[in-house]
Parts: sequence; structure tokens; C-alpha cells
Amino acid sequence: MKLELSIVEPLGVERRRWPVTMGVPFPQGALATDQDLRLQHEGEAQPLQTRTMLSWPDGSVRWALLDLQADLGPAEDHRLTLSWPSTDEVRPAPPTPVGIRETADGTLFIETGEHQWAIAPSGTMPLARAYLGEREIVATDGLQSSVRVDGETFELRVGGRPVVEEEGPLRVVVRADGIALGADGSPGFDVTVRIYAHAGCSWLRIFLTLTNRIRQKLVHLEEFKVSLAPALDAGTAFEHAFLVSNVDVGNHVPHVHDLVDDYRSLRVGLVDMGFPPWEDEDEEETSEQPRRADPQYEILPGAAGAQSDRLPGANWCNLMPAAAVMGDQQTTVSLQCRRFWHQAPKEMALTPQRAELSLYAGWAEPLEFHRGVAKTHELIIDMAGKKPGRQAQTAFCLGFEKQPSCQVATRNWMVDSGAFGPVFSYQPEKYRWWEYILRHALQKHTFNVETDPSLGFHFLNYGDFWTPGRGGQWKNNEMDKGFGLILQMIRTGEGPVWEHVEPIIHHQIDVDTVHDDEDEQAIGAQRYHFAKHGVTHGPALCHEWIDGPLFFGLLSGYRRAEEVALARARHFQQAVERGDHRVKTLTRVAGYPLMAMSRMYENYRDESYLTTCERIMDWLDEWSAEDGHYTYNAYTPPGKTQVATSLSDGILMCALMRHHLVTDSPRSLTLLKELADRDFDVTGLIRPEGFTTKGTSPFRNYYEPEPDFWFEPMMFLTLRTGEPRYGDVGFAELQRMFAQRRMLSGEAQDLPPHFYRYWLPSLARAEELGVLRDPQPLGP
Repeated sequence: MKLELSIVEPLGVERRRWPVTMGVPFPQGALATDQDLRLQHEGEAQPLQTRTMLSWPDGSVRWALLDLQADLGPAEDHRLTLSWPSTDEVRPAPPTPVGIRETADGTLFIETGEHQWAIAPSGTMPLARAYLGEREIVATDGLQSSVRVDGETFELRVGGRPVVEEEGPLRVVVRADGIALGADGSPGFDVTVRIYAHAGCSWLRIFLTLTNRIRQKLVHLEEFKVSLAPALDAGTAFEHAFLVSNVDVGNHVPHVHDLVDDYRSLRVGLVDMGFPPWEDEDEEETSEQPRRADPQYEILPGAAGAQSDRLPGANWCNLMPAAAVMGDQQTTVSLQCRRFWHQAPKEMALTPQRAELSLYAGWAEPLEFHRGVAKTHELIIDMAGKKPGRQAQTAFCLGFEKQPSCQVATRNWMVDSGAFGPVFSYQPEKYRWWEYILRHALQKHTFNVETDPSLGFHFLNYGDFWTPGRGGQWKNNEMDKGFGLILQMIRTGEGPVWEHVEPIIHHQIDVDTVHDDEDEQAIGAQRYHFAKHGVTHGPALCHEWIDGPLFFGLLSGYRRAEEVALARARHFQQAVERGDHRVKTLTRVAGYPLMAMSRMYENYRDESYLTTCERIMDWLDEWSAEDGHYTYNAYTPPGKTQVATSLSDGILMCALMRHHLVTDSPRSLTLLKELADRDFDVTGLIRPEGFTTKGTSPFRNYYEPEPDFWFEPMMFLTLRTGEPRYGDVGFAELQRMFAQRRMLSGEAQDLPPHFYRYWLPSLARAEELGVLRDPQPLGP
């Protein structure tokens, strides 16, 4: 068997040995071991590094992580063939493999060709030293990082032996944990670095994460900076130092800035968003005016004696690599922060022999950094054995802002693998207008700086979006927006979707996740949507999702995402053990944990996840025996009125369906059918005309229904039982929402991509039932 991979170069530049890491799912029984995989380009065998991430119950590979490299021509769609033949042929080795060497003191040296990077068990973070051949380019303390918190400066220091997380000839990943230490030895933030190195590459990708586990409600982050001072020839360093700030890719205009009097700086400030400030009733908290990156950035000093020059920031045609380049006649050294503008306020300052990157600028207003919040930045440090060339260096730095998209090109391989559950397969020839609708939603709700004023471009808010509802709030990716986008990406193979997935999931696993709390059972939870990340509302089981982090980790190999998914699963288990799901006024509180635990069991086969599912269903049995139905009293007057709602019952139906799909349990199928039957025959939630209401309370039953959660489980019940009334209502509701939201007219404003999470499986069920047709706006 074989499948085709596609790597698309997006900028029109040549890339040599461009490294690719991607996760690929396989159907059960298709691949016995990842070591059987082979890679070819135009019939020629290519180096390949693989690891099995998850297995099916029969032991076959469920998810394999691939590492490879490709020589990409400008704008090339580079095709590769991945196969698993019966052969003993050895995979070819890369010309310049990467490896790890450990010394007696526990220092790890990453080595590829002439390049060596040292990560020590103590000392400065993120690196201890770096060498190019015999020459020491970064000496001890040549790369330092620090934070200033509430007036005190803390140095980021390694706190133990670094750990090798990935090791192979094409890629290695080293993790080092540490702490921010004050001058008197007092501890501050926890720090983690993950260092990625690739075969034959002169650069490192460094993921630098701060986590606030300081035992107080919040601290004020005043500055966060990284300083790089390479050992260069002082006599020639001045003529080789410059900043790459911005490239207008639409007009092919790069902005490269020489030093003025041995100095130049690039700054991105903040401006108020067009929303009123959010006020908190808690007098200990200050109001929050939502802010975002200034549409223009500053270069200081400006040209021709001006105090500064102002240039357009990142938008649809401007990319901002924001890189500092230094060098001499023999060496080029550069420092870059990916998505610099998007995570303002920031500054990159440069002298002939030092680059100082302010990840949170000291001139900005101090930032309230709440306990349990984390933040990760991606840095790129390059160390090349040649003097700097401006055009080549600009293209090099730009390449990290706009990276090649890597997808499985074999149509519907990802869908048919079974790794994501039922998903509407990509059939544009058959369902032209459905594909238009699904693409239209993406076009309306992506990170377009100029068309969506609600998007968060800020140190803590990049990857989130603001809504003025309920007095104003950050949504914290309610309904798992990242996972919805992932589903659309894997079915269509549209790689640019990944650019929007990345910041969403990074925000979700850093800022939206509780990494520390007085209540240990809250650790791993997802924060409730509201203003001021880390405050106001604690976690709520009805607003937590696990699929986005889990599948992002599987598709990218980014271990931090998997760590957060596992931590969230532990949180769910502890919450259920404590009884937090036993809430008769909010059925969703039982539904989302059941959905998450079923997903985790499906992938990890940990029996403890099933035990948690059984506890939840025990509660549903108990509740149903006591009350005759699952009630929701939030919108009723005082008294004993029992209310059903389409939102909560739909979510619970999705959860019971998911559990049955994973386990084939008759118990969850019975509970699912009983719930649907009661809403047909007892509660009145499903009206005689075959549509649902928002709720059966007289105060809410004429509000806009929320039926998206019903679609799939209703059609699934007809497929399982043969009874047509379930599927009839499920598909009728789907059609009603299709018409009500005017999806073909282009007027729909309420189709954020998280709706993919429920529509794509539902469309698959409708096709399976044989009722799906392509809409015809002008008739046949």
C-alpha cells in the first residue's frame, strides 16, 4: 500500500533540506510497524525517521510521526510517496545526520556537521554554549533570558539534567526544565525549553515556555527578554549587522534596516480595540480594555535623523519576521521570534554584537499574569558558516513566518483512516455547493487582521477572540474551535488552515489551561470563557474540550499538546470522582466529560477512562430513576419545574453516541435511545412539526434553538435501530439551520469554524442514510 504526501512552498523562494514533521493516521490493521514505512521522491528512496505515537487494539499502527526533509523549489507542490512494502531494504541515511552526545556532567551536545549546541544541567537558558567547528560562537552566558516581575529581576536557569524526547538521524528534541531565580535565590516562574534540531540545518527552533506557579493570585510581568551576544570579530561586526522587519510580499518590498550609531530597534506597541472596557465587580481587579497590536510598528531611530519611522505591521500582504542579524567575515548569527507582531508588545534591539529580544517590552504597561497561566514563544537561532547576505538572509527569516504546508494528498485518506470518527468525506464533484458552504465559513472566520476586529493580537490573547456579549469577554475557544478547523483541514487537504490552527491550540494549551491552582483537581482544566485570562470564573465541566490539543499533538508531534490533553483527562477523572458532574440543572456537565473520556479511551485504551464513563452513566441512571428525565432548571421560576433544552440534551446525546461508537456498549445505546424517546414523547422538546425548541420553559421556548448537537446522534439512532423518526428530525433540523442561516446567500454571520465539529460528522451520517443532496440554488 502507499499514499501521497504534498509539501507546498508558499513564498516563491528556494528551500534546501526543509524539515517536515507530520503525523499520519492509518486504518486498523493496515500497518504492522512504523519501521515498515519507506519514502520516495520520483522513484528515489529518501531518508525517513518514524515513531509510533498510538496503536490500534490489534497492535497495528494508529498514528505514526514522520520526519523527513525536502528540497523545495519556489512555489513548488513537492510530492512524495509513502509506502509500506514487504522489504528488508534499509532506509537511506541523511547526508549530514543529527545526533546527541552526552558528557560526564550531564551536558547534552546536539551535533550535526560542524554545528554543536550544548544544553547543560545548570546555567543559563535556553542554551549553554554553541560551536561552529572549533570556534565557540556562543560562549557561557552568551545567551541569557530574564523576567522582571513586580520590580524584581529573575534569571532563567536550568534546574536539572536535560531530557532527550526525540532522537533520530533527521530530528532530535531536547527538553530542559528550569526556574526563574531572583538575585537572592528566590524562585519565580517555572520555565521549560524544547529545542528542535534537524539534520544538516544551521538553525534551532526553541519553544520557550513560562508557567506561573507562584502561590499568589497574580503577579505583574514588567519585562521578559532574551539576549544573544555571539563571539564575533569586533572589527567587522558593524558592517554585517541589520534588522529584517517586514516584507511586503504583495509588492516584493523587503524592509532591511542598518544600524544608526551602532544601534537600531524595532517596536510593536498596543492600541485599544473597538470595544468598551470590561468591568469586574471584584474591587481587587482593575477593568480591562481589550487591546491588540498597533497596525503600524516603529523603527528607532528613523531614517534621515527622524526619531522613528512607522511602517505597516502584519496583514494579508505583509509578513514580519522581525529578525536581528549579526556577523563577521566568517559567520552569520540571527535571532528571530516567530509571530512577533501578533504577540505585542515586543521589541527587537540590535547593536553590532548583541541582539536583545523583549518578548514583553519593558516600556509597556505591566501585564497581570495570573497563577496557573502559561505562555510559549517560538524562537529561531541560526548560526551559519558564511558572512551575512541580505537577500538570502531575508528569505531565510521570512521562511519561518510563512512555512510550507504539509498534507496527505491522497484524497480522504485521513477521513477513511477512522482516526477522527465519522467525518464528511471530500467529494467536490458530487457536493459542489456543500463545499462552498464549508469553505465560506472558513473565509468569514480566520485570522484576517483587517476584516475581523475581534481577533486577539496580544501577548496573552493571540489565538483567541473577543466578543462584546455578556459585557465583553475573551471566548477561550469555546466549542474547541481548533478541532473544528482540524477536521476541515484533514478532509480537504487545505494546508493554510494549519496557520490558523496553530495559534488557537497554543493559546488553548497555554493561557486557557489551568497549570497550577490551590485545588489540585483544577490542574489541567480549561478556563471558562471570560475577560482577564486566569480570573473571574473557575473551570466548568460544561466548557472544557480535549480534542483540539489531542489531535494537534498527533498531527504535529508537539509533545506539550499531548501533555495538556492527558492533564485535562486526569482533571475530568478527578472531577467525576468528586461528583462535580452530578448537576441536575446542567446536563452538559455530564456530557462533555463523557465525550472526552470516550475519546481518550479510543486512543489510549486506558481502562480508567472507561471506569469514569461508567460513573457518569451510573449518575444518569440514578437521575432518570428519580426524576424521569434529565432536567435543566436554569431558566425556570422558583419551584420544581423540569425543563429540557436542545443544547444540553444534544450534547449528552453526542456523548452517549461517542461512547457507544468506541465501546459498542449496549448501556450507552440504551441511554441514548431513552433520552431521544423522552424528548419525542414526554418533554415536548421536539415539537409536533418535527423541530426542536431551545427549551421547554415558557420563558425560553421561543428563543433561537441550538440544534447543531442533535444532528448526528439522531441520524445515528436511525442507522442503529432502523426507526426513521430520529433521522427524520436530525436531518430536518440540519436543513432548517441551513436555510435559516442563509448559507448559500453569503449573508451568514454566525458560522464560526467550531461548527465544523458538529456539521461534518452530521453530513457524513446524512450521506450514510442516503438523504443528503447537494443544494441547488437555481434549481436542477
